[in-house]
Amino acid sequence: MKLPRDIPGLASARALTRIGYAVDHQRGSHIRRSTQHPSPHSITVPAHGRLKVVTLSGVLRELATHAHLERDKLLPKLFERSDHGDGAALTRRGLDVRSIMYVTERNSRRDAG
Repeated sequence: MKLPRDIPGLASARALTRIGYAVDHQRGSHIRRSTQHPSPHSITVPAHGRLKVVTLSGVLRELATHAHLERDKLLPKLFERSDHGDGAALTRRGLDVRSIMYVTERNSRRDAG
């Protein structure tokens, strides 16, 4: 499966809750998530801008190794699109639509200025 492009770092950090990771702490723009299942594991994800493909690939490789899964089986759990019926609760890549729009607008303003 091809890696998704233009994933905001915050979206990838939030997507980890889908596989049992909780926020351990945050320092600056890096969020540390941890889990106790199947064994203790922590990972730090940058929450700034869009993740480079190589960064996302490294995060996924580490998560897949810890979960004893192939990357292709892990990707849908993290980034699949789900719809809860009314459209307002649509989530994409671990964020609701309003959050994606906010992050996109903020990044556009930052890049333009």
